[in-house]
Amino acid sequence: MNILLLLLSLVKMVYKMAEEHRREPSWPEVEHAIRRNFGGLDEIDPVKVFRNYFRGHFSLGRSDTVGVVFSVTV
Repeated sequence: MNILLLLLSLVKMVYKMAEEHRREPSWPEVEHAIRRNFGGLDEIDPVKVFRNYFRGHFSLGRSDTVGVVFSVTV
């Protein structure tokens, strides 16, 4: 599957969480979305890749998660 489609699916899932709960998703919610969208990748650990990439962007607690996810796709 195309990586852009996987990222789009992740963005949509995180956005839907934020919209439904009317708050920023927590890291466990984002981690769930990452695992769900990238779980079929056997060669890498997608959560580790995202965690390493976002290390400087936000703490793994409360943050502007939706904004950070959108910044990956731009």
